[in-house]
Amino acid sequence: MFVEPINKIQGLFPIPIFEITDEKRTLIAVSWWKGKTVALLPPGKHLLFSGMHVMEVNVEAGKRYYVLLRFIYAQGMQLRPIRTSGDSPYRTTSPDFQKWMKETRWVEKTPEADENFNVTWKENIDNGQQAAMNNWQAKTAAEVAEHGALGGLLHREVVVRAAPGRALGRMAAGAARGAREGGARVGGRRRR
Repeated sequence: MFVEPINKIQGLFPIPIFEITDEKRTLIAVSWWKGKTVALLPPGKHLLFSGMHVMEVNVEAGKRYYVLLRFIYAQGMQLRPIRTSGDSPYRTTSPDFQKWMKETRWVEKTPEADENFNVTWKENIDNGQQAAMNNWQAKTAAEVAEHGALGGLLHREVVVRAAPGRALGRMAAGAARGAREGGARVGGRRRR
């Protein structure tokens, strides 16, 4: 599950979340200000990308992982693992986590998202991806462990859900209803 609870600055635009496999980029989810969204991934290693940031995940079947979408000025949305323990401010045991889950609304990717992010905004996203990959390759092992690794080292952290498909049905049951815009359907209200 990707949670974006705080960002009022970026609230005008939907937030694309991609998976990068070799040279191919696939839009797997879209979020919005005060939103949360789900992506289902098959078990194994994946490289996720949003804005100018990437995150490596290693998901296991049937487990739920949480990722915080955190706005960084002039760099877009940072993908930050929400851990299950430890002293990180980004953890499921933090008082903020329950508030984030309660105050965010479900957002789902619409058919228009692929057109918007893969055609209309392609050049900007290509540039962001190149910057993200350069930043990722420059990180130390400690930075990767803190800022961008799920699974393996961590335990149940983005909801990226690796699982049977019915998990999405439960998660999306109360999900976004309403009008579409920019490739996202947001909790019952038209976003203009």
